[in-house]
Amino acid sequence: MELTRAQIDDFAIYARRSETWLAGSRRHLAVFEVLSDRLAILNMTAGRSQDEFSGCHYSAYLHAGLAVENAVKAVMISEDPTIVQDGRLDRKKLGKRSGHGFVDIAEQILGELSKEERHILCNLEEHVVWAGKYTVPMQADVLYDQDALQRLRSSPMNEREIIRGLVSRLQVRANAA
Repeated sequence: MELTRAQIDDFAIYARRSETWLAGSRRHLAVFEVLSDRLAILNMTAGRSQDEFSGCHYSAYLHAGLAVENAVKAVMISEDPTIVQDGRLDRKKLGKRSGHGFVDIAEQILGELSKEERHILCNLEEHVVWAGKYTVPMQADVLYDQDALQRLRSSPMNEREIIRGLVSRLQVRANAA
């Protein structure tokens, strides 16, 4: 389907609004919270369904990662509207990993991150790229990267608060731009 000039221009207006991206970030963070609450219940449930537990776990991280990614894109696009042109996003300007790489960009936006914050962002990025969506990674090397696998298996006790804080800081930055 070939878009008209008016459709391309309408898309640019829509995609260049930081609120478009921030709304997506808030929606994904809300789903992360719902799934995290369900995980807490399942964690205390004897005889729980491992499929439900695993599905909630991976989906929660996927949605948390998408909340971060959308907040990062809100900041990036508010600072460089040319990321949106000719009816699409220029993925080359959105970072590595086909536009889903946000760890380094989030650190550029927020400044130095704590070790825990960086650990969580790396974990969330991995879930957005493959772990929250696919049974196997997109590339074999991830299965042999012990640091990446350990990151996926571990998380700090206050992880939810850290995720909320990171997303909030990014959202504030996007609103300030």
